[in-house]
Amino acid sequence: MDIAAHNHVTVTGMITDQRPGTVSLV
Repeated sequence: MDIAAHNHVTVTGMITDQRPGTVSLV
């Protein structure tokens, strides 16, 4: 399942900003 398709999340699984394709290594 593409989690990024539902909501932009980081690699840690935390939701980032409402910007599409936003991935943070935090």
